[in-house]
Amino acid sequence: MRVTKLDIVNAALVVVTFGVVAALYNVMPQQVPVHWRVDGSADRYVAKPFGPYVGPAFSALLFIVLQALPRISPEGFRMDGFLGPYRWLQLAVHLALLAFCITLVLQGLGYTDAINRVVFFVWGFYFIWAGNLLPKFQRNFFVGVRTPWTLVDDGVWFRAQRRAGWLLAVNGITSCLAGAFGLGVTPIVIAVFASITIPAILSYFDYRHARRDAPGSA
Repeated sequence: MRVTKLDIVNAALVVVTFGVVAALYNVMPQQVPVHWRVDGSADRYVAKPFGPYVGPAFSALLFIVLQALPRISPEGFRMDGFLGPYRWLQLAVHLALLAFCITLVLQGLGYTDAINRVVFFVWGFYFIWAGNLLPKFQRNFFVGVRTPWTLVDDGVWFRAQRRAGWLLAVNGITSCLAGAFGLGVTPIVIAVFASITIPAILSYFDYRHARRDAPGSA
């Protein structure tokens, strides 16, 4: 699998994330939040010197994993047919992690109120971006709505991804509204849960319908 310009851009974003943290290390909080409750409040911290680099390290790990997945995808579920959209999804992931690191810097500068708004808008950006890309993915074991029924039927697969794509776009809009109007994280959690469960459940009925209409079925 050849290295593309997007691969280079994604690798550069990982380096930039490390660079931002290194350059602004002194203004970051002594205790860096690394985990949050459902209500959006932090409940787990990592102290300096390691805390500020949790985000960049996670970005680097994700880069390695996401680069490896197309290479280990089994025969019959190869990812070669949608590597372009897949790489654009990687770009969204690394941009989101870069934005996350910037929010930690804002926290260190005292812009606490701005952090939640930034995070919500980052989530919104990511959900809308992912929702636009998801219908372009073909059957695979790693990305998309993967159920026993989507993985055995192309038609069921594409319908599930299309539904999930629309629901993710709704998630993105919900997240942006939550950030703009201070609605909290609850609407986002509900929207994310719906975008996961609804396409998965409906994929079973799509599969049943496809089998019933197949030639030779009873």
